[in-house]
Order: sequence, then C-alpha cells, then structure tokens
Amino acid sequence: MNTQNLQLQSKTLRSETGLVCFKVDLVDGNEVLQSKTMSIDDYITLISGAERRTERPITVALGEIPEGMVDGYASPIEGTLGAIIRVPAHKQQFSLTVDKNISESGVKAFFMPLPNLIYLITYSNGVRKSFDCYCYKEWKGLETKLMQYPFGNVSSSGSICMGKIVVDEEDKTSFMGLRRIIESSLYGITNNDYLTDGRVRLKERYTQYDFCKKLVDENVDVFPHELLLEQPGNLITVADLQKKLNGV
Repeated sequence: MNTQNLQLQSKTLRSETGLVCFKVDLVDGNEVLQSKTMSIDDYITLISGAERRTERPITVALGEIPEGMVDGYASPIEGTLGAIIRVPAHKQQFSLTVDKNISESGVKAFFMPLPNLIYLITYSNGVRKSFDCYCYKEWKGLETKLMQYPFGNVSSSGSICMGKIVVDEEDKTSFMGLRRIIESSLYGITNNDYLTDGRVRLKERYTQYDFCKKLVDENVDVFPHELLLEQPGNLITVADLQKKLNGV
C-alpha cells in the first residue's frame, strides 16, 4: 500500500437531538479502508497532528532590496508588507517650520547633517499600520541601542507624523517603495508638533531653529551623536524593534 496516496475525508453528522459529530474515512484512491464516527474533541485531536500537504507552496516576489534593509516580511496580499530599514548618518536639506520674521514663507531650509536613523514601516492591505523612526550611535546589529529622534515630526515614542506628504499607492507594494516613503518623510517639512516649546530632544537645550542654525554656522559635517537621548519604554535595541515587526 502506498501511504503517500492515503487521505482522510470527513463530513459532519447531526443526531436528532442536535449532537454534532464527524464521520471520518481513511481513503486510498477511491477505496475506503476504514471509517469511524468521532466526537468533536477526538476530531480536533486527530487533525491537530495531521501533516498539511500543498501541491504548490505560496511564493512572494520580493523585488529589489533597498540599501540598509535589516529585516522585513512580505505577503501574497498586495499592499501587506513591512520592513526595518536603516539610513546611516548623512548631510541633506532639512526643511523646518519657522516664524514669519525668520522667513516670509514660514519655512527655512538647512543643508545639515542628520544622525544615524532606523525605521520600522508596515502596511496591511495598503493601509499604514506603523511608521516609526529612531536614532542610533553605532551599528552593532540586533544589539544596536535605539536613541530618540530629536526633531519635531516624530513623537517621543518614535511615531512619525507624515503631515501633508502624499504617498504613491505603488510605494505600498514593495520594499523599494517603503524606502521611497522614508525618503519622502526625510525631505518633508518638519514642525514643532511633538516638541515642548519647540526644543529638540537632546542633552543640550536648543530650539529646533537654533540647533539647525548652529550646525550650519559651525559647518558641522557629522551629527553630534553624543547628544542623543536614550529611547524610553520597551524598545531598547534593534532586536526589540524586530519583535515589534514580527508582532504586526
């Protein structure tokens, strides 16, 4: 007898009193080898130990993997994916909401260094479930310690406010798209919504404007990571961030 062809087939039965049970047949091709009526509890015990066979395993096309990808997951459901992506320290244009007496447009742009950044971003059926940002001083893999993002478009818990930034629908369907969403947030206009008195979350007390102006005036090339504050709460390391990704 070829055991590879054996199958269990079952159907529900209901007695006149309403009691539900299962009729289970052990089948080899078209031949019923054995038949048994089982209670619900016995049936659950049987199928919980069964090995599930699939003719064709589900595969997911990941596409191009962006630079800085730490971890991620994808789903056969379009628009359901998530990733941890890091962006090492670099210089870029940083746009800041300011008073009209500083700039008539209400926005001031600085070309300045940003700290090492790491992001958690997840989508489900095209709907954003999480978008968090943290800093780090030195990369040590999963043991890397998370620090607070100092500027005003990220809360103290790490949650990013996208404001008026519009996300392309296609960017919700690939890891490269998630990287582009991160870039959009980086080049968006930062406000003071998540800060107290407009002061950066750093070991030295500055308003956002004064701190950015200081970096530019002093021609600082690398962000002063020694000023970063530790991340409060349960997200202490990248390993903890990975657990949050896996729990989404």
